[in-house]
Amino acid sequence: MAKAAATWCNHFQNPTLLVLLSYLWFKVQADTHILRCSFTVETRFITREFIPQCSVDGVPFHPYDKDNTRNEGNAPKKCADLFPKLKDIEEELRSQLHIMEENGDLTRGNHSLLVTAVSLYKEEQPINGYWNFTLDGYHSFSFNSFDSKNKKYALTHNNIPGIDKWQNNIKLAQDLETFSIGDSDLCFQEILSQSKKMASK
Repeated sequence: MAKAAATWCNHFQNPTLLVLLSYLWFKVQADTHILRCSFTVETRFITREFIPQCSVDGVPFHPYDKDNTRNEGNAPKKCADLFPKLKDIEEELRSQLHIMEENGDLTRGNHSLLVTAVSLYKEEQPINGYWNFTLDGYHSFSFNSFDSKNKKYALTHNNIPGIDKWQNNIKLAQDLETFSIGDSDLCFQEILSQSKKMASK
């Protein structure tokens, strides 16, 4: 028992994690929750470090201190694990944009893809997950991770040349789905569990 208590204290030596969990405890008692991550994919002018913006119920979490990447951020372990997975997805999406250029579906030059991943929870269980994409500020389409019937991108604007190749990219669809209903759920459940434990102290 003493060992368990010591482990618990060591786990919460990170003050920024304590702040996150304290604030979230008032929110996790609600019925519905949202885990959201967003980032931008640039095809040419990649000038900044890739750090997605992630949050639970509007409360941001990040793997590093905002002012010093050598310091630990406020993300619990399974939430910090989301960031390298998002980096892999970013690279995969960039490759997809380059293929569109090579096929003549996009002009050669810098293109920007705004990406937002959303996972929805009700009564602590995942109920929906989707990805929204906006290409160059005006072409929008989405992928519904819980669309078990066809697991394809649901286009909101069907005038994007070459987007059919995205629909047929099974690996990309699987990676997006795994993140939305697998990796994100591990993060949410860890935050939920730690918030409850802290509230019971």
